[in-house]
Amino acid sequence: MLLLVASTFRSLPPLIYSTIAWSIVGLLVWNFWIAIRDIGKRAARMHKIPCSTCQFFTGNYDLKCAVHPQLAMTDQAIDCLDYQPPRTSVLHAPHSQGASSHGTSLVSRSHRCSQ
Repeated sequence: MLLLVASTFRSLPPLIYSTIAWSIVGLLVWNFWIAIRDIGKRAARMHKIPCSTCQFFTGNYDLKCAVHPQLAMTDQAIDCLDYQPPRTSVLHAPHSQGASSHGTSLVSRSHRCSQ
């Protein structure tokens, strides 16, 4: 009987050590997975910030937005009520074939690039 108890206690430390080791590995994998998931959520949220495509966005580090300089490029700017898409000039606006402005063709058909 004493021999059985002694052999049980000798085999117990490897079992405890392996359990602790696998628990640590499991926690590391779990934490890595949580970190990757949070990075993905944060990236998706950052892509919802419309500032870089707003007409009031200057791109200047000192004054990023002319309307809301404190909120520019932050999470608070996602639902900005003053967001305006950038204005396109008449010369750079996409036109259909044969489009004209005041009766004159913006791009003549002979000057179009053909490939």
